[in-house]
Amino acid sequence: MKMKKFLLSSLVLLMGSMLSVSLTSCGGDDDPDNVAVGSPMVSLSQTGGSQSIAITSNTNWTVSGAPSWLMVSPMTGSGNGTITVSASENTESARTASLTVQAGSAMATIQVTQLGKPVPSSLADQVIGTYVGRLTYGDEVLEDAYPIIVTKLSDTAVNVTAAFFDTPQNFNLSQGVNQIEFSNSTLANIKMYVTGNTMIVNYLSAGGYMLSYTGVK
Repeated sequence: MKMKKFLLSSLVLLMGSMLSVSLTSCGGDDDPDNVAVGSPMVSLSQTGGSQSIAITSNTNWTVSGAPSWLMVSPMTGSGNGTITVSASENTESARTASLTVQAGSAMATIQVTQLGKPVPSSLADQVIGTYVGRLTYGDEVLEDAYPIIVTKLSDTAVNVTAAFFDTPQNFNLSQGVNQIEFSNSTLANIKMYVTGNTMIVNYLSAGGYMLSYTGVK
């Protein structure tokens, strides 16, 4: 009888040990693929230039989607790193590229805009004035009658007063296709332009949320 109890106890311990090994093997502790970019929206000047963008990841990554006018280096990497996007002078209208950073099953995007040729003074005067329109955060309407005031600094530069800026900001103007575009070298995360009497703004704030605005003068 003692021998049977001993054998039974040994069998139970052995099965428990095997089960523990099996559960440890199946559970795994690998982290899921992840990737993030330091600057999801980048603006390059009309005269050309470059900008560095930090990549944060836990695996190998590749960059795709660059058009012929935009140079990206490096196109591949592993773990944390930095890429540089650059372009030569743009003698036409503003242009935009959407880059994809793929890291295993994870993905991030970078929107790169290069300004177009300078705006003639006759067109620059068209953006001056007060715009009133709807400001939204995602699907949430923050204000229906939100004002943005644009005042003239020169034939190719304006000052913009809007509450979502901490202080009024200066912008250079350039001529796009049927629109006048605003640019500020310290605000690469904003896309602002005027078509006719309508202003469109897409602003990725420092807090990481997207504000959208459509206003009419």
